[in-house]
Amino acid sequence: MEDVPGVGNEEIERWCKEILSVEDEGEDEIAGKLGVTLPVFPRVGSEHEHLARKNKRPFGATSELLPAVAASLQPDSLLPRIRGPVPDITYGIKPSAFNTPQEICHNQPPLNEIHQPIADLYWPFLAVEIKSQAKGGSLYVATNQCAGSGSACVKAMDILSTDYPLSNDTPLLAFSCAVDGGTAKLYVHWQSSPGEFHLATIQRYLLSDPQYLHDLYRHVYSIIHWGTHERLSYIRRVLDARSAARLQESPAH
Repeated sequence: MEDVPGVGNEEIERWCKEILSVEDEGEDEIAGKLGVTLPVFPRVGSEHEHLARKNKRPFGATSELLPAVAASLQPDSLLPRIRGPVPDITYGIKPSAFNTPQEICHNQPPLNEIHQPIADLYWPFLAVEIKSQAKGGSLYVATNQCAGSGSACVKAMDILSTDYPLSNDTPLLAFSCAVDGGTAKLYVHWQSSPGEFHLATIQRYLLSDPQYLHDLYRHVYSIIHWGTHERLSYIRRVLDARSAARLQESPAH
């Protein structure tokens, strides 16, 4: 398992106090404390060279990525089940992580519509939704928003892998975290069959408790490591398979 940067007990206790100091503030203050002042949701740095992060950026390609259901009054139409995601923080892959043949694949259908739902952020794998109880927000609302973000991330990976099934050593998963100032919940997302998306709780964290906060820090770090290593490796291999197939289909010169 990857080595998570060590944090001492005194440091974690200081983090808890800083988080408590903004618990009754707005979403921006809470997000700033967790994702800027403190490394609970880390900024992009040298530790993860292929990591991209964007704040408060809406997902594009929602018609391709969001689950849809038949409208009750118009059976032939499809309506979005979940509102388009606008996570407070989204983690994905930097464009520079891919070579030229892989980038050519990105620019061809169907990947051209879905590989970069946020500008300069490819293949998102972790979304964070932050609410403020003091301002009327709730963990319930954040969780509903996480459902949309996580489903979109999983759907993109499903489209990538269609017709190019590789060894199933990297499950098509995504993660999200809902935060309400005092509590966080970490979720895993997957698809059991076409159109059947699922969300399950990994753990609930009390942010005023040093052990829980340390657990959240470790778990987020592990997800980011997975997203920029094992998952990225899988994406590259699928793109290489697509590129090889494209070359075989090209007319001989």
